[in-house]
Amino acid sequence: METLRTLLCLVLSALTLMRLVVYIQTTQSTAVPHFQHPAYLNRTGLVVVMPVPLTTAPPRPTFMDRISSHFNQTNIQRLQNITRKYLSSKRHIINFSDFNIFVEKCDDLTFTLLNSSERKTCDVIHTPIRTHRACAIVGGSGILLGSGCGAEIDAHDFVIRPNLPPTRLYEKDVGTKNNMTTVNAKVLAEISKALASNETVMKKAMISRLVEHPGMILSFPLDVIRLRRYSGPRLTELKTVGDAVRDNNFPVVVTFAHQSILANKSLLGSLARVGKNWKLPSTGLATFALASTFCDRVSLYGFHPMRWDKSSRRLIPYHYYNHGKIDNPKHNMLEEFAMFQDLHKRGIIRHVIGKCNLQAERKIHGSTSKG
Repeated sequence: METLRTLLCLVLSALTLMRLVVYIQTTQSTAVPHFQHPAYLNRTGLVVVMPVPLTTAPPRPTFMDRISSHFNQTNIQRLQNITRKYLSSKRHIINFSDFNIFVEKCDDLTFTLLNSSERKTCDVIHTPIRTHRACAIVGGSGILLGSGCGAEIDAHDFVIRPNLPPTRLYEKDVGTKNNMTTVNAKVLAEISKALASNETVMKKAMISRLVEHPGMILSFPLDVIRLRRYSGPRLTELKTVGDAVRDNNFPVVVTFAHQSILANKSLLGSLARVGKNWKLPSTGLATFALASTFCDRVSLYGFHPMRWDKSSRRLIPYHYYNHGKIDNPKHNMLEEFAMFQDLHKRGIIRHVIGKCNLQAERKIHGSTSKG
C-alpha cells in the first residue's frame, strides 16, 4: 500500500512538472519575457517556482549617439537663426503640382495671398519637406572612392544629393539612399531634354535614374517665377519634367521655389565668419543653406574640390563617377571648402573627407518625420 502511494505521488509530481514546463515556455515567449523560472520539488512534493530577472545587455549606441558629441547646439542654433530669416521649405521647396494654384492665388514677390487686406501668407500650397533629426548632403567628389562611407550615409534620416549623381556601382562608398536631389539649371535642362527625347536609349537611361529612388524629391530651388514672369526656358523645362512624372506615375515629387535660394548671396557668405560674398555659390553650398532650415544636424560627404588627397597621398578625380572638372569657373570652390572646414571646427556640421570607420547602423532612431 505504501509503495502504491509513493508511486502515485511520483506520477502526480511528473504530471505537475510537465504542466509547469508548458507554462514556463508560454510565459517566456509571451506574457513574461523578462524572467526565468527555475523549479524544484520541496519535501512535500510540491513544485516551487522562483522567478529570477534575466540580465540584459545595455542597448547598443546608435550611429547618432556616437557622433552627437561633435555637434555644438548653440552654434547650430545661431546659424539656423540666420538661414531661417531668408529660406524655408514652404517657400523654396513647393510641390510643382501646386504651381497653377500659386500663380492664381499668391503674390510671387511677397509670398502673400492676392486680394488679402491683411497680407496673409500664401497658405494654399504645400511642401513635401518636414523636420529631420539628421541629414547627410552628399557631393560628387572623387574623395568618396574607397571611403567606405555608404553605410554611414544611409544611416541618416534624410539624404540629399545635388544634381542627381549615380549611386549604382558605388554603393559601398556613397550609399543608396536619395531622399532629395537639388538640380541646377544645367542638370534640369539635361533631364528635360532626355524625357522629351525620341531617342529610346537616352530616355530610358534618364527614367532609370529618376525612379531608382522611389519617393525622391526633385528640387529646382532656382527662380522660375519672378525673373521669368511665368515663362522662359527654366519654367518650360520644369513643366516638361513635372508633366512626365505625372503622366507616367513616376515615384518622384517635383518641386519649385517662389524665389531663388541664390538671390541672397550675402546670406550665403555670412555663414562663414570671414563674410565672403561669392559671385555664384555652388549648388552644394546653396543646398546646405536650405537644408540647415529643416535639418537639426547636417553631415557633408564628398565636398572636396582638390584633386590631391593629402591623407592618402593620391590623385583623385573631380567626380567619383567621372573625370569631369568644375562646371562653372565662377564657383569659388576652395573658399567654400574652407568655410565648411570652419563650420566643422565650430561643431555646426560634420565635414567628412576621410574614410568612414564608424560601424553605422542602418537607421538612426528618433527621426521626427519621414521624407
